[in-house]
Amino acid sequence: MGRPRGWAVAAAVGFVRACAVAAVTLLVPAVWAGAVALGIHWGAGNPWSWLLPLILVGTGTLALSGPVCRAVRFLVARWTGTDLPAGHRRPGPVGRLSTGYWWNGFSYERSRRDALLDQKWRIRWSDPATWRDLRFTAIAPFTAGLVAVLPPAGAAFAVLGLSGAGPAPPSVSPGCSPCCWPSARPRTRGGPSSRSPSASCARPRRWPWPTASAN
Repeated sequence: MGRPRGWAVAAAVGFVRACAVAAVTLLVPAVWAGAVALGIHWGAGNPWSWLLPLILVGTGTLALSGPVCRAVRFLVARWTGTDLPAGHRRPGPVGRLSTGYWWNGFSYERSRRDALLDQKWRIRWSDPATWRDLRFTAIAPFTAGLVAVLPPAGAAFAVLGLSGAGPAPPSVSPGCSPCCWPSARPRTRGGPSSRSPSASCARPRRWPWPTASAN
């Protein structure tokens, strides 16, 4: 009973993690698909009908890049114990001069609020981590997202096959869920698979190179 139970637990954990990764990494492509559908609905032959969808694609990608990267860092830290630092530049102090103007390190402003707002946007657009976040948000759906969507897609095909609502047989589910196979877990040579992480894997660690992350 121990081995079948362990297989079921490993498959369930893999399925839940695959669903979480698919939901996070495919959030931005869902915005892209909605914008394309909106452009087609307004008239695919009219170039002006694509102006608002393109604006939605740009603003949606910029707005969601931070939350997506934060969610990915959270999942990685929770599942592997690996700390992925954000790597964003920290804003400097904002001080008031004797002339009454506020200096934020870039420009003089009449109020502290304007100085902080100007500093925020200047740092955001000049920060290399911001552009790494955008690249990660655009690449992740085609790497991690496509792989992670296989288990839920296989389960959906199996449900459709059992209910008779679709042509897919139930056997499609295990075929589309390779990351849920317990046999795919790494095993030590000449021994069973490790059940507990090593000390180096259990404690948080930092990568020596810059990572795609969010604010």
